[in-house]
Amino acid sequence: MSRLLNYQLLSDTNLVNRALEVSVWNCGSLVGENSVIGFVHIPLRKLLDTPMDRKGIQVLDGWFNLRTGSR
Repeated sequence: MSRLLNYQLLSDTNLVNRALEVSVWNCGSLVGENSVIGFVHIPLRKLLDTPMDRKGIQVLDGWFNLRTGSR
């Protein structure tokens, strides 16, 4: 299953040194505990080379591999 994530940045955000951390969780397991399935750090500097779409929005489109373990 894929999901679309919309994330709006502040206009003065320095993209070179920032990253968006996305984590995927399993909620409602049999034991009642939530657990992390995986996570990914997406460097926002990737947006610097991303063209704007016809609505003037920069879209970073693609699949990102989740990592497991400690962040």
